[in-house]
Amino acid sequence: MKRTNRPGKSARLFIAKHKLFVGIASGLLVVLLIIGGFTAWSLAQWREYDQHTTSQQRAFRESLAAALALPADTSEAKAKKRVAIQAASTAFAAQQRICDVSWLTAWQQRLFEPAKKRVDDCRASLAALDTLRGDVDRTMSYLQHEQALASLIATATDGANEQDEALWQATSDKWQTLTGAIKNMKVSSEFEPVRARAGQLAELVSAGWKELLAAHTVKDRSRYEKAVGELDKAYVAFQALSQDDVTTMAALLQPFETLSDK
Repeated sequence: MKRTNRPGKSARLFIAKHKLFVGIASGLLVVLLIIGGFTAWSLAQWREYDQHTTSQQRAFRESLAAALALPADTSEAKAKKRVAIQAASTAFAAQQRICDVSWLTAWQQRLFEPAKKRVDDCRASLAALDTLRGDVDRTMSYLQHEQALASLIATATDGANEQDEALWQATSDKWQTLTGAIKNMKVSSEFEPVRARAGQLAELVSAGWKELLAAHTVKDRSRYEKAVGELDKAYVAFQALSQDDVTTMAALLQPFETLSDK
């Protein structure tokens, strides 16, 4: 019977150890490849997180700066400005969770300080923008009240010929109605000084018309001429109300002065 050559015991032991080593090495290689792949993926995710959060916050600043830079010298221009500011604020409000991190990488904040710092920086910047958005909301409220006041004033200054004696009583009634309407306006604390001043000046115009009508009724020329002079002064003061508006608006816009530089 022919004898089969078989490896000796030592050789078989060597082969078994070699196979075990190859298996362990292969397993370690697979683990290292998985870890390396996940690490590369995580780094890419954090880079994308930085880019996304930064771009979204920059977009809000830029859109708000552009809206605030729009002219407001006419009622139509002011309306467009309000719409643009509101659009910027609304778009940012929809991004309140931009600093949230995917659950796949969120745990890394507890292990790696750079990851935690990225999220903390994002949230700090978001908090600053939320404060800025509060300023935006106050500005929007001011602009809305300004529009409401302008609409009220337009009812008393509708272009009617105030030189027409037949319209004097109607004009006087309009200014009296306007005085009451301004007094009853519910406005923000920022707009209150303008509302109060407008009410005072409207009351002066209304009183001027009443005095003019009274003087005209009794045919007192001296009293009538004095009433005309006082009424003219009241109109001039009322027309200067826009300067109070400009001053208050400038104070409201102060937080946005360096917006484009941030």
